[in-house]
Amino acid sequence: PEEFLPIGKDPGGNVICVNNDDHIYFWDHEEETSQPNDLNNMYLLAENIYMFVDSLYEDEEV
Repeated sequence: PEEFLPIGKDPGGNVICVNNDDHIYFWDHEEETSQPNDLNNMYLLAENIYMFVDSLYEDEEV
């Protein structure tokens, strides 16, 4: 959809996107439908880019 901007992709061809509200989503191309406004294949990963990057690292136990 137009409100999503691709910012990365995985080896399987799925895309990581950011929307107009700065939320980060995972677009699963395997679940794509013929309906252009059907967002059932978009999965929220993080509320913003900072939370997304933070989620890429495991918490280290001290």
